[in-house]
Amino acid sequence: MQRNADEKIITRENLIRIQQFIFKQGKRETYSNMYGNNPAYHTTSYKFYLNPDSLDNIDCDITKSEFHNMTIRKSDGGMNQYRNVEFLKERDIYITVSWPSEDLDVREIRTFAEEAITELLAAIEENEQSEPDEHDEE
Repeated sequence: MQRNADEKIITRENLIRIQQFIFKQGKRETYSNMYGNNPAYHTTSYKFYLNPDSLDNIDCDITKSEFHNMTIRKSDGGMNQYRNVEFLKERDIYITVSWPSEDLDVREIRTFAEEAITELLAAIEENEQSEPDEHDEE
């Protein structure tokens, strides 16, 4: 999926904001055999994992490569669903399905990503509001 000019949720700005938040507030978690120790964050309904841009960075060291690929996992009725959001290039955002991939249309794939990103952005907002303001400490 490429970026729409009217896009409000699945934007590069929001994805970079999410990436930085996961680096700062997330934890480390391995979710697949491909990488280990991924930067991760869990919301009520979703689990988010950042994947390195370089396959040489299997230990997910944030100093060795960029992380412009995010895997979103949702467990629904005991079955995991996975979507990948790639934002390597400044103007292109791609959403792909890794499991399950049968009988999904573009609207279903997009809705999954929008709902997940919206939930994480709300968690970020809540976290930012609960952090003390630097000026309040003076």
